[in-house]
Amino acid sequence: MVGDTAASQLAWASARYRLVRPAFWIPVVVELALAGVFLAAGHPGWAVLLVIVALLAPVALVVQTPSLAAGMARRGYRPGTVMTVDWGEDDFTISTPDASGTHLYRSVTGARQLGSAVVLRIRGARVLLLLPADVVPEEARPRLGLTARP
Repeated sequence: MVGDTAASQLAWASARYRLVRPAFWIPVVVELALAGVFLAAGHPGWAVLLVIVALLAPVALVVQTPSLAAGMARRGYRPGTVMTVDWGEDDFTISTPDASGTHLYRSVTGARQLGSAVVLRIRGARVLLLLPADVVPEEARPRLGLTARP
């Protein structure tokens, strides 16, 4: 059963997952380097603008996290929602009263436990799959690419 704070915990896990990935920071570093080039070339206005743009990405991610949590609480992670996960040999199925989805273990990339959440990136999907850590049994963790519980 989804608890009262599950949506918030999962949303913040999603933010932490994105913030620790190099793919998030590479554009920021490039923008800051370009800002240095513009400053050295005598264009301080462009340099300041690039620094602002570079800093907006992490700030925007943190600022939008409560909105993500609210959206999650309105959808599949409403408090009291019964969520089941069936762990098969080759795939797993997540079900709520509103929907269900089946995912192959081999499609999971970048699995990570962050606090009380397990964050999964599904190959070919544009979204992260977020699960409460207590619904991921020890025997499924190696197939997801996770180590034992921290």
